[in-house]
Amino acid sequence: MQFSASRPPKEHSWHNGAIRLIADKLKSQGFQVWADVNGYEQPPEIHGHIPDLIAIKRTAVGIERHIVEVETCSSCTDSSHTKDQYEAFSRFDGKFTVVVPENCIALCKLAAQRWNIRIGGWEALPDPLPDYL
Repeated sequence: MQFSASRPPKEHSWHNGAIRLIADKLKSQGFQVWADVNGYEQPPEIHGHIPDLIAIKRTAVGIERHIVEVETCSSCTDSSHTKDQYEAFSRFDGKFTVVVPENCIALCKLAAQRWNIRIGGWEALPDPLPDYL
C-alpha cells in the first residue's frame, strides 16, 4: 500500500476508505479487482505508476476496464506526482476515473484542466465517508 507523506492522517484514512468502498462495489458487480488497500492484490504498474484500483470484467460485447485514482483535497493539485499519474492513466485502455471528496471536486477538476489532461470520469464522495457505506 502506498503512503503519501504529503497527505495528512485524516485524509489518508479517507483515501483508503474510498478505495475500499469502490473496490468492494466493483467486486460485487462481478469485476476482478486489484486495489492498493489491505485485502486486495496490488494493482500492476501502468505507464510507470501504480493506480489505486484497476477493475476488469468480461461482458457480452468485450472487456470492460476501469482504472481509478482516489485523491484528497491536498493531493489533487500536486503538480508533480498527481499530474504525472493523471498523464499516465489517461493513456490507459479503459475508463479513467478520479474520485475526490465532494467539497473539493471543483478544485481538482480545475487542476486537471490547467494541466490539459482529459479525465474520463469524476466521482465525488462525502467526507467523512458514511458508516453505512
